[in-house]
Amino acid sequence: MENFDLRKYLAENKLIKEASVENLSKEEVIDIGFTSKEDINNLSFDVNIKDVPLTPGILLHQIVEIGIFDLPDDYRKGVKLKPYHILFGEDSLTLYEAFGVNTTAGLPKSDCEEFLAKLKAEGKTEKDDAFIGGLVNFAGPTLYQFFNMQALDRPNMPYRLIPHESLHVARNLISFFENPKIDTAEEKWWENPEYTFTDLQNASEEFFAEVLERATEIAFTRYNTIK
Repeated sequence: MENFDLRKYLAENKLIKEASVENLSKEEVIDIGFTSKEDINNLSFDVNIKDVPLTPGILLHQIVEIGIFDLPDDYRKGVKLKPYHILFGEDSLTLYEAFGVNTTAGLPKSDCEEFLAKLKAEGKTEKDDAFIGGLVNFAGPTLYQFFNMQALDRPNMPYRLIPHESLHVARNLISFFENPKIDTAEEKWWENPEYTFTDLQNASEEFFAEVLERATEIAFTRYNTIK
């Protein structure tokens, strides 16, 4: 996979029909929608899941688009959420390699490399202390959810880490739905005062619950296929 050209793959892959790659740099992965329901997994709800070619150390990389659904009591109808990426990697460093970035969530790749080298020198692994145990953030404009398999190998950690990161996914997806003006391709978009994120309140609690249960099921079922 050393010479994998993501721009070329997105341009040629017929299963990713809505991808616009004209302004996509080699280091970015575009936010992709789907026009078909191929690769539907056996989940308890409608979802489109597409495989992304694996980079070294990444055990699973998929693009997920949760199917359209309604909320109880007509709170929201026809909820269509944006796609996001889910990844499971052998260690923290694999996240940087997957998206071809030197920084993510304010965490430099060089710091990660230094941290891992120190662990190795001490005879430890990220099962003892992870640089990134799990993370929900952005690579370019793309929302991703990442899990470190070494962190998940700690006793009972999947029951903590997977719901934790899935809650972050849920809030992002709900906020993008409720505030469609949010443009994650905009430079420092998070500083735009108009790009407000949805808070958990009485009226929106069921919305959070519905999205959280879907994101959590997706993550657990992915984890169960590779653990």
